[in-house]
Amino acid sequence: MGLRPYGQTPRPLESMRAPAIARALGASPERVRGRIERMEESGLIEGYDLYPNYRHLGLEATWFYYQFPDEDAAEAAAGRLAPIEGVSSCCWFMTGLLCAHVLYKSPADLDRKLRLLMALAGKGALHKFYDVEMPPVHRPLSKTDWLILRALRGQALRPLPDVAREATTSTKTVRRHIDRMGKEGSFFPFPVLDPSRAEGTILFYLAVSFGPEAGPDAPQAVPRALEGAVLSTDRIASPEIGSLIMLVVARSSAQVSELRRKVAAMPGIARAKAMMFSGVNEDEAWIDEGIAERIRGAPK
Repeated sequence: MGLRPYGQTPRPLESMRAPAIARALGASPERVRGRIERMEESGLIEGYDLYPNYRHLGLEATWFYYQFPDEDAAEAAAGRLAPIEGVSSCCWFMTGLLCAHVLYKSPADLDRKLRLLMALAGKGALHKFYDVEMPPVHRPLSKTDWLILRALRGQALRPLPDVAREATTSTKTVRRHIDRMGKEGSFFPFPVLDPSRAEGTILFYLAVSFGPEAGPDAPQAVPRALEGAVLSTDRIASPEIGSLIMLVVARSSAQVSELRRKVAAMPGIARAKAMMFSGVNEDEAWIDEGIAERIRGAPK
């Protein structure tokens, strides 16, 4: 299904449905549908949401990080950064690491926001983590496109007739627009998860640094070695954290250590570090405000 509301390649809406997932897994649609229904009934999947491609909103996005002395200092800094325009999310870890997701319209806009972030965060140096990658956009979305995206916000898999009524158009038109936007990478659907409903499940980041002897296929080999446990992977370029960061699921703290050691023992790996979540602040108002602005100004 994908957990991140972004990516290098398009993620059509149909990729979230059981038949497409079944094809990707080599399983039967009935089996996949049953698993999804159980996750929904348990509350692990709270619902389905959708983000527009940031570039349709005239935005780029980058994650930055600070290293603070401890978890309390990171949490306090996250509280100071949360009200800043353009900071859509902050998450912090037990190690005192704080990550901030920053949206910006131009390099000059980013520079202004980073100066403000550094002034408000207090002690701690600011470093780039990684850029949020999305497909390039080749055409402006129409007013109908934006109305459809607004109708899908917070309920990405709602019935198309309901979307058509809200967008004041026909179901056939809605299907055509969704198919086109999905192929173009104009939006990214994803399941909204509540990990606390998965008893005995721990989500953590595993940051990996490669040594000089690592081969060119090392970034692909590491996730393969943890097949079934890796939920997402991002390439980064941080001397302090590493070159690759993976969101990983484990059944216990013992398995967290086991997975970390397994990666650390692989050829070409200089360091593997487990990063345990402590908290997160998120603000999605910028998405709905941006969509409303585009609806007002978009061509029909």
